[in-house]
Amino acid sequence: TVLPKSMHFLVWVHMDNPTMRKNQAELLYVTYGGYGVDITPTAFPVGVCTNTADTLFSNGIVWAQVSHAMATSGGLESCMSTTNSWAVGIQLKQNSTTQAWCVDSSGNSKKETLDGTPTQTELNNLITNGTIALCD
Repeated sequence: TVLPKSMHFLVWVHMDNPTMRKNQAELLYVTYGGYGVDITPTAFPVGVCTNTADTLFSNGIVWAQVSHAMATSGGLESCMSTTNSWAVGIQLKQNSTTQAWCVDSSGNSKKETLDGTPTQTELNNLITNGTIALCD
């Protein structure tokens, strides 16, 4: 399955050497030792995506991509980050009652099935195993 254009919040940043590309979240992880914007990453509990200060989602590049995906989708969205994991799930515009897209720090990027009457809780459950951020 091809990643919808609205879900391109896995931002690729070209460094001095264009062959060295890393996802913005991974650059933050390498820089600070966790998914955050400083050396003491603040977790973002699973829920509606916001650019809460001191979390991964307060990074301007990360937030620009997440908010673009949210605006394009127009549906439910869910975000979560911990020191060592992150995930974002967005209800798809096409087939909005039955499909969402999830991307996470372990490399998952996949379509998820919704039950036909999606709720925030259902989308939240698709992006965590209860402890870490991870696509179902």
